[in-house]
Amino acid sequence: MSLLELRHIHKSYPDGWTLADVELTIERGEIVCLLGPSGCGKTTLLRVIAGLEAPDGGQLLVDGEDVTHTPPHLRGFGLMFQEYALFPHKDVFGNVAFGLRMLPRTGSRSLDRNAIAERVAEALTLVGLGGFERRDVSQLSGGEQQRVALARSLAPRPRLLMLDEPLGALDRNLRERLLDELPQILHQAGATAITVTHDQEEAFAIADRVVLMHGGRVVQIGTPREVYRRPASVWVAQFLGLTNLLNAEIVDDAIETEIGRLVVPGLKSQISNRKLLIRPEAAQLGDAGPNVVHGVVTERSFRGERYRLGVRYESGIELAFNTPANVDLPDCGEPITLSLDPQALTLLPAEKTYRT
Repeated sequence: MSLLELRHIHKSYPDGWTLADVELTIERGEIVCLLGPSGCGKTTLLRVIAGLEAPDGGQLLVDGEDVTHTPPHLRGFGLMFQEYALFPHKDVFGNVAFGLRMLPRTGSRSLDRNAIAERVAEALTLVGLGGFERRDVSQLSGGEQQRVALARSLAPRPRLLMLDEPLGALDRNLRERLLDELPQILHQAGATAITVTHDQEEAFAIADRVVLMHGGRVVQIGTPREVYRRPASVWVAQFLGLTNLLNAEIVDDAIETEIGRLVVPGLKSQISNRKLLIRPEAAQLGDAGPNVVHGVVTERSFRGERYRLGVRYESGIELAFNTPANVDLPDCGEPITLSLDPQALTLLPAEKTYRT
Protein backbone atom coordinates (compact mmCIF):
# COMPACT_ATOMS: atom_id res chain seq x y z
CA MET A 1 0.00 0.00 0.00
CA SER A 2 1.29 3.46 -0.92
CA LEU A 3 1.92 5.94 1.88
CA LEU A 4 0.06 8.74 0.08
CA GLU A 5 -2.59 8.55 -2.62
CA LEU A 6 -4.33 11.47 -4.32
CA ARG A 7 -7.54 10.66 -6.18
CA HIS A 8 -8.98 13.18 -8.63
CA ILE A 9 -8.07 16.25 -6.57
CA HIS A 10 -9.78 19.47 -7.73
CA LYS A 11 -9.40 23.01 -6.44
CA SER A 12 -10.99 26.11 -8.00
CA TYR A 13 -10.63 29.82 -7.29
CA PRO A 14 -12.88 32.80 -8.07
CA ASP A 15 -10.52 34.08 -10.79
CA GLY A 16 -11.10 30.86 -12.73
CA TRP A 17 -7.77 29.23 -11.93
CA THR A 18 -8.17 25.51 -11.30
CA LEU A 19 -6.18 22.58 -9.97
CA ALA A 20 -7.65 19.88 -12.15
CA ASP A 21 -8.03 16.12 -11.60
CA VAL A 22 -4.67 15.45 -9.95
CA GLU A 23 -3.86 11.79 -9.34
CA LEU A 24 -0.63 10.75 -7.63
CA THR A 25 0.76 8.01 -5.40
CA ILE A 26 3.88 8.23 -3.25
CA GLU A 27 5.62 5.21 -1.78
CA ARG A 28 7.29 5.02 1.64
CA GLY A 29 10.85 6.31 1.60
CA GLU A 30 10.40 8.01 -1.75
CA ILE A 31 11.42 11.58 -2.60
CA VAL A 32 9.00 13.16 -5.07
CA CYS A 33 9.45 16.62 -6.54
CA LEU A 34 6.59 18.80 -7.80
CA LEU A 35 8.21 20.72 -10.66
CA GLY A 36 6.82 23.48 -12.83
CA PRO A 37 6.79 27.22 -13.58
CA SER A 38 5.29 29.83 -11.28
CA GLY A 39 1.51 29.55 -11.16
CA CYS A 40 1.38 25.94 -12.35
CA GLY A 41 -0.31 24.69 -9.16
CA LYS A 42 2.55 22.93 -7.40
CA THR A 43 2.41 25.02 -4.20
CA THR A 44 -1.39 24.82 -4.15
CA LEU A 45 -1.15 21.04 -4.40
CA LEU A 46 1.38 20.97 -1.57
CA ARG A 47 -0.97 23.04 0.60
CA VAL A 48 -3.84 20.67 -0.18
CA ILE A 49 -1.69 17.70 0.86
CA ALA A 50 -0.67 19.52 4.05
CA GLY A 51 -4.29 20.33 4.87
CA LEU A 52 -3.76 24.09 4.61
CA GLU A 53 -6.19 24.20 1.67
CA ALA A 54 -9.35 22.11 1.33
CA PRO A 55 -9.92 20.53 -2.09
CA ASP A 56 -13.26 21.06 -3.83
CA GLY A 57 -13.32 17.44 -4.86
CA GLY A 58 -11.35 14.21 -4.70
CA GLN A 59 -9.74 12.22 -1.92
CA LEU A 60 -6.41 12.23 -0.10
CA LEU A 61 -5.47 8.94 1.56
CA VAL A 62 -2.58 8.20 3.92
CA ASP A 63 -1.91 4.51 4.58
CA GLY A 64 -5.32 3.87 3.03
CA GLU A 65 -7.09 6.20 5.47
CA ASP A 66 -9.08 9.13 4.08
CA VAL A 67 -7.58 12.32 5.55
CA THR A 68 -9.12 14.76 3.04
CA HIS A 69 -10.79 16.74 5.80
CA THR A 70 -8.40 15.95 8.65
CA PRO A 71 -6.90 19.11 10.25
CA PRO A 72 -3.20 19.73 9.42
CA HIS A 73 -1.94 19.12 12.97
CA LEU A 74 -3.52 15.66 13.06
CA ARG A 75 -1.99 14.39 9.80
CA GLY A 76 1.48 13.75 11.22
CA PHE A 77 3.15 15.68 8.40
CA GLY A 78 6.12 18.05 8.54
CA LEU A 79 6.52 21.21 6.47
CA MET A 80 9.72 23.15 5.84
CA PHE A 81 9.51 26.56 4.19
CA GLN A 82 12.09 28.33 2.07
CA GLU A 83 12.52 31.08 4.70
CA TYR A 84 13.41 28.48 7.41
CA ALA A 85 11.39 30.49 10.03
CA LEU A 86 13.90 29.86 12.81
CA PHE A 87 13.30 31.43 16.23
CA PRO A 88 16.06 34.02 16.77
CA HIS A 89 15.60 34.00 20.57
CA LYS A 90 16.20 30.24 20.78
CA ASP A 91 19.50 28.41 20.30
CA VAL A 92 19.88 25.48 17.91
CA PHE A 93 18.60 23.02 20.50
CA GLY A 94 15.52 25.13 21.20
CA ASN A 95 14.70 25.43 17.52
CA VAL A 96 15.04 21.72 16.79
CA ALA A 97 13.21 20.73 19.98
CA PHE A 98 10.30 23.07 19.32
CA GLY A 99 8.31 20.62 17.21
CA LEU A 100 8.98 17.80 19.65
CA ARG A 101 7.60 19.85 22.52
CA MET A 102 4.47 20.55 20.47
CA LEU A 103 3.66 16.84 20.22
CA PRO A 104 0.58 15.78 22.20
CA ARG A 105 1.17 15.67 25.95
CA THR A 106 -0.60 12.36 26.16
CA GLY A 107 -0.50 9.30 23.98
CA SER A 108 2.24 7.25 22.38
CA ARG A 109 3.91 10.20 20.66
CA SER A 110 4.54 12.16 23.87
CA LEU A 111 8.25 12.60 24.70
CA ASP A 112 9.96 13.34 28.02
CA ARG A 113 12.96 15.66 28.41
CA ASN A 114 15.59 12.94 27.88
CA ALA A 115 13.85 11.58 24.81
CA ILE A 116 13.67 15.09 23.33
CA ALA A 117 17.40 15.63 23.92
CA GLU A 118 18.19 12.30 22.25
CA ARG A 119 15.97 13.07 19.28
CA VAL A 120 17.53 16.55 18.84
CA ALA A 121 21.06 15.11 18.95
CA GLU A 122 20.07 12.43 16.43
CA ALA A 123 18.56 14.95 14.01
CA LEU A 124 21.54 17.32 14.25
CA THR A 125 23.98 14.47 13.63
CA LEU A 126 21.93 13.46 10.61
CA VAL A 127 22.27 16.92 9.02
CA GLY A 128 25.95 17.27 9.91
CA LEU A 129 25.55 19.61 12.90
CA GLY A 130 26.37 17.29 15.78
CA GLY A 131 27.43 19.32 18.82
CA PHE A 132 25.74 22.54 17.64
CA GLU A 133 22.97 22.38 20.26
CA ARG A 134 23.95 25.55 22.14
CA ARG A 135 24.94 27.66 19.12
CA ASP A 136 23.14 30.96 18.51
CA VAL A 137 21.17 30.54 15.29
CA SER A 138 21.85 34.15 14.28
CA GLN A 139 25.57 33.34 14.19
CA LEU A 140 25.15 30.43 11.77
CA SER A 141 25.77 30.55 8.03
CA GLY A 142 22.87 30.27 5.61
CA GLY A 143 23.67 26.64 4.94
CA GLU A 144 23.83 25.85 8.66
CA GLN A 145 20.50 27.60 9.25
CA GLN A 146 18.98 25.53 6.46
CA ARG A 147 20.27 22.38 8.14
CA VAL A 148 18.80 23.44 11.49
CA ALA A 149 15.42 23.94 9.78
CA LEU A 150 15.72 20.51 8.20
CA ALA A 151 16.67 18.92 11.53
CA ARG A 152 13.65 20.57 13.17
CA SER A 153 11.42 19.10 10.45
CA LEU A 154 12.94 15.62 10.73
CA ALA A 155 13.08 15.40 14.53
CA PRO A 156 9.35 14.54 15.05
CA ARG A 157 9.75 11.77 12.43
CA PRO A 158 6.80 12.91 10.31
CA ARG A 159 4.94 10.41 8.17
CA LEU A 160 5.49 12.77 5.25
CA LEU A 161 7.93 15.68 5.03
CA MET A 162 7.11 18.56 2.66
CA LEU A 163 9.77 21.03 1.55
CA ASP A 164 8.76 24.21 -0.30
CA GLU A 165 11.69 25.51 -2.41
CA PRO A 166 14.16 24.15 0.18
CA LEU A 167 17.31 25.49 -1.54
CA GLY A 168 15.91 28.71 -2.97
CA ALA A 169 17.43 31.02 -0.34
CA LEU A 170 20.99 29.67 -0.61
CA ASP A 171 23.90 31.05 -2.62
CA ARG A 172 25.23 29.01 -5.51
CA ASN A 173 28.06 27.22 -3.66
CA LEU A 174 25.87 26.15 -0.75
CA ARG A 175 23.10 25.12 -3.10
CA GLU A 176 25.44 22.93 -5.15
CA ARG A 177 26.70 21.17 -2.02
CA LEU A 178 23.23 20.57 -0.62
CA LEU A 179 21.94 19.26 -3.94
CA ASP A 180 24.11 16.22 -3.21
CA GLU A 181 23.59 16.11 0.55
CA LEU A 182 19.83 16.66 0.89
CA PRO A 183 18.68 13.41 -0.80
CA GLN A 184 21.32 11.49 1.17
CA ILE A 185 20.04 12.98 4.44
CA LEU A 186 16.41 12.23 3.59
CA HIS A 187 17.14 8.64 2.54
CA GLN A 188 19.32 8.05 5.60
CA ALA A 189 16.48 9.31 7.79
CA GLY A 190 14.06 6.97 6.03
CA ALA A 191 11.88 9.97 5.27
CA THR A 192 9.13 10.11 2.69
CA ALA A 193 9.31 13.58 1.18
CA ILE A 194 7.66 15.92 -1.31
CA THR A 195 9.67 18.90 -2.50
CA VAL A 196 8.50 21.83 -4.60
CA THR A 197 10.68 23.73 -7.05
CA HIS A 198 10.65 25.56 -10.38
CA ASP A 199 14.28 24.55 -11.01
CA GLN A 200 14.76 21.42 -13.12
CA GLU A 201 18.37 20.92 -11.99
CA GLU A 202 17.27 20.89 -8.36
CA ALA A 203 14.41 18.49 -9.10
CA PHE A 204 16.63 16.09 -11.04
CA ALA A 205 19.33 16.09 -8.34
CA ILE A 206 16.99 15.54 -5.37
CA ALA A 207 14.03 13.47 -6.55
CA ASP A 208 13.46 9.78 -7.08
CA ARG A 209 10.46 10.80 -9.20
CA VAL A 210 9.45 14.10 -10.77
CA VAL A 211 5.84 15.29 -11.09
CA LEU A 212 5.81 17.97 -13.77
CA MET A 213 2.88 20.40 -13.61
CA HIS A 214 1.51 22.98 -16.03
CA GLY A 215 -1.72 24.97 -15.94
CA GLY A 216 -3.04 23.20 -12.84
CA ARG A 217 -2.52 19.73 -14.31
CA VAL A 218 0.03 16.96 -13.99
CA VAL A 219 1.54 16.59 -17.45
CA GLN A 220 4.23 13.97 -16.77
CA ILE A 221 5.44 11.71 -13.97
CA GLY A 222 8.69 9.77 -14.11
CA THR A 223 12.22 9.39 -12.86
CA PRO A 224 14.51 12.33 -13.68
CA ARG A 225 16.17 10.23 -16.38
CA GLU A 226 12.83 9.26 -17.93
CA VAL A 227 11.52 12.83 -17.97
CA TYR A 228 14.72 14.20 -19.48
CA ARG A 229 15.16 11.50 -22.13
CA ARG A 230 11.49 11.16 -23.03
CA PRO A 231 9.58 14.42 -22.48
CA ALA A 232 5.82 13.91 -22.80
CA SER A 233 5.32 16.95 -25.05
CA VAL A 234 6.96 19.91 -26.76
CA TRP A 235 6.01 22.07 -23.77
CA VAL A 236 7.77 19.72 -21.36
CA ALA A 237 10.90 19.72 -23.52
CA GLN A 238 10.95 23.52 -23.72
CA PHE A 239 10.40 23.89 -19.98
CA LEU A 240 13.38 21.61 -19.37
CA GLY A 241 15.49 23.86 -21.60
CA LEU A 242 15.53 21.43 -24.52
CA THR A 243 15.06 23.77 -27.46
CA ASN A 244 16.42 21.76 -30.40
CA LEU A 245 13.00 20.97 -31.89
CA LEU A 246 12.47 20.26 -35.58
CA ASN A 247 9.47 19.48 -37.75
CA ALA A 248 9.54 15.78 -38.52
CA GLU A 249 8.14 13.90 -41.51
CA ILE A 250 8.50 10.13 -41.66
CA VAL A 251 9.91 8.86 -44.93
CA ASP A 252 10.43 5.09 -45.17
CA ASP A 253 12.47 4.13 -42.09
CA ALA A 254 13.89 7.58 -41.39
CA ILE A 255 12.77 11.12 -40.58
CA GLU A 256 13.04 14.06 -42.93
CA THR A 257 13.91 17.30 -41.11
CA GLU A 258 15.15 20.83 -41.88
CA ILE A 259 18.74 19.64 -41.38
CA GLY A 260 18.49 16.42 -43.38
CA ARG A 261 17.32 12.86 -43.12
CA LEU A 262 17.96 11.29 -39.71
CA VAL A 263 17.64 7.83 -38.20
CA VAL A 264 15.71 7.58 -34.93
CA PRO A 265 15.38 4.36 -32.90
CA GLY A 266 11.95 2.84 -32.34
CA LEU A 267 10.40 4.62 -35.32
CA LYS A 268 6.77 3.71 -36.05
CA SER A 269 5.54 4.51 -39.53
CA GLN A 270 2.03 5.40 -38.39
CA ILE A 271 3.27 8.34 -36.33
CA SER A 272 2.53 11.72 -37.90
CA ASN A 273 2.53 15.41 -36.96
CA ARG A 274 5.46 15.03 -34.65
CA LYS A 275 8.40 17.11 -33.50
CA LEU A 276 11.91 15.76 -33.29
CA LEU A 277 13.87 16.61 -30.15
CA ILE A 278 17.66 16.63 -30.46
CA ARG A 279 19.13 16.72 -26.96
CA PRO A 280 22.17 18.97 -26.45
CA GLU A 281 24.52 16.05 -25.79
CA ALA A 282 23.71 14.46 -29.18
CA ALA A 283 26.53 16.02 -31.22
CA GLN A 284 29.95 14.48 -31.80
CA LEU A 285 32.56 16.25 -33.91
CA GLY A 286 33.25 14.62 -37.28
CA ASP A 287 31.52 12.19 -39.61
CA ALA A 288 32.50 8.90 -37.95
CA GLY A 289 29.04 8.29 -36.49
CA PRO A 290 25.49 8.10 -37.86
CA ASN A 291 23.26 11.05 -38.78
CA VAL A 292 26.00 13.23 -40.28
CA VAL A 293 25.01 16.89 -40.70
CA HIS A 294 26.89 19.98 -41.90
CA GLY A 295 26.57 23.56 -40.72
CA VAL A 296 28.36 26.74 -39.71
CA VAL A 297 29.46 27.60 -36.16
CA THR A 298 27.53 30.58 -34.75
CA GLU A 299 28.55 30.28 -31.09
CA ARG A 300 31.45 28.74 -29.20
CA SER A 301 31.02 29.64 -25.55
CA PHE A 302 33.36 28.16 -22.95
CA ARG A 303 31.45 26.94 -19.85
CA GLY A 304 34.23 25.29 -17.83
CA GLU A 305 33.85 21.55 -18.32
CA ARG A 306 32.05 22.02 -21.65
CA TYR A 307 31.49 24.27 -24.62
CA ARG A 308 28.12 25.65 -25.65
CA LEU A 309 28.15 25.20 -29.41
CA GLY A 310 25.72 26.96 -31.76
CA VAL A 311 25.35 25.69 -35.33
CA ARG A 312 23.34 27.14 -38.22
CA TYR A 313 22.30 24.89 -41.07
CA GLU A 314 21.64 25.69 -44.73
CA SER A 315 17.90 25.77 -44.07
CA GLY A 316 18.44 28.62 -41.58
CA ILE A 317 17.71 26.42 -38.56
CA GLU A 318 20.02 27.01 -35.59
CA LEU A 319 20.68 24.36 -32.96
CA ALA A 320 22.66 24.40 -29.70
CA PHE A 321 24.82 21.57 -28.35
CA ASN A 322 27.06 20.82 -25.39
CA THR A 323 30.49 19.42 -26.25
CA PRO A 324 33.41 18.45 -23.99
CA ALA A 325 35.86 21.26 -23.25
CA ASN A 326 38.79 19.14 -24.44
CA VAL A 327 37.46 18.99 -28.03
CA ASP A 328 38.97 21.45 -30.53
CA LEU A 329 36.10 23.24 -32.24
CA PRO A 330 36.12 25.45 -35.35
CA ASP A 331 35.89 29.20 -34.83
CA CYS A 332 32.64 31.13 -35.29
CA GLY A 333 31.82 31.45 -38.98
CA GLU A 334 33.70 28.29 -39.95
CA PRO A 335 32.03 25.11 -41.29
CA ILE A 336 31.51 22.14 -38.99
CA THR A 337 30.54 18.50 -39.48
CA LEU A 338 28.70 16.67 -36.70
CA SER A 339 27.34 13.19 -36.08
CA LEU A 340 24.11 13.02 -34.06
CA ASP A 341 23.70 10.08 -31.70
CA PRO A 342 20.38 8.32 -32.50
CA GLN A 343 19.90 7.59 -28.78
CA ALA A 344 19.77 11.35 -28.13
CA LEU A 345 16.97 11.89 -30.65
CA THR A 346 13.36 11.60 -29.54
CA LEU A 347 10.07 11.95 -31.38
CA LEU A 348 7.56 13.97 -29.39
CA PRO A 349 3.77 13.67 -29.75
CA ALA A 350 1.57 16.38 -31.19
CA GLU A 351 1.40 19.26 -28.77
CA LYS A 352 -1.33 19.37 -26.17
CA THR A 353 -2.81 22.67 -25.06
CA TYR A 354 -2.94 23.41 -21.34
CA ARG A 355 -4.49 26.34 -19.55
CA THR A 356 -1.83 28.83 -18.34
